[in-house]
This record gives sequence, structure tokens and C-alpha cells, in this order.
Amino acid sequence: MTKKQPAHISKYNNNKVLCKMTKPRSPRTILFCKDTMGFVNMIKYKTKSGDIINEPWILMKDLDYWILKYKEMGFEKITEI
Repeated sequence: MTKKQPAHISKYNNNKVLCKMTKPRSPRTILFCKDTMGFVNMIKYKTKSGDIINEPWILMKDLDYWILKYKEMGFEKITEI
């Protein structure tokens, strides 16, 4: 039985980045990028390796809510909307 390879962040290179957030001394980065169907992908990935941990879809109108939630957890914006 072979182990499934995790998805890599490079698969989102062609998507428009709306916001990128990181937390000091954290191995995780959060990336919000626009999907081709009008949704926003909220991708949590390992900063060093680029392996995707979680990639749910959110609605564009909920983007500010999720950015605020991650700010409350200590994440800081790297790129602006």
C-alpha cells in the first residue's frame, strides 16, 4: 500500500491571490485566492514544504470574517486585498 502524496501549493499558482497571512514562528501559512468559479479558496499549507493541509471554499462575502478570525488567532497579513 502506497502513501498518498499531499497536494502542493504550486497548484494554485495561476489563481489570483487575495490575501496571504502568516503567524510569527508558525509553520503554517494561510492563502486566500479567487477560484475560477467565483468562490474563494482558503488554503492552509506548510510554509517550508508547500504541502497543503486544508483547502476549503468560502464565499466572497465571508472573506473579511475569516481574515478577522485568523487575525484574532495571531496571524498577520503579508499581502493586502
